[in-house]
Amino acid sequence: MPKRVHSASDRDDINESTNASKRTRKAVELTNLCQEFYDGIRACKTEDGRILCENFIRLPNKRANADHSNSIDLTQIQQKIHSDEYTSFEQFLDDIELLLNNAKTFYRKNSTEWKDANELSKYFYSKTKFESIDTYYFEEFFTAIYNAQIDDRPIVDIFLFFYLHE
Repeated sequence: MPKRVHSASDRDDINESTNASKRTRKAVELTNLCQEFYDGIRACKTEDGRILCENFIRLPNKRANADHSNSIDLTQIQQKIHSDEYTSFEQFLDDIELLLNNAKTFYRKNSTEWKDANELSKYFYSKTKFESIDTYYFEEFFTAIYNAQIDDRPIVDIFLFFYLHE
């Protein structure tokens, strides 16, 4: 029996399904990363055990607080995570930063809400310090090391020697 000849459309279908599975895998990884970070924020507590994000789960009443025009709360962020609205981790971080900046702008400096937002900001920045480093610089550094030479000998050999003789 002769073998079936695959048409160009069959190859396109295979390529599309492969690309779709890669997108799905990346979307799942992004969702998990956002959820993990979100859970960390929700778990932050004061020394006496009070949850820091309590005041940021839901927005204050918009009628009473018309200043909240560009606002977001943790419930909205959670919904965006679950509905896969974030296409990058930076978008998620932008929403968290917006929430915290709004709280620090809206509430008086000595209020509990402002202090909670300030503590959450400290947590936020301590966790994002390394998350947002652009890998381009590491790639550039690696390329520079890999191509560097001393007396026409690549210095990468030195690193390989130490790596292989650990």
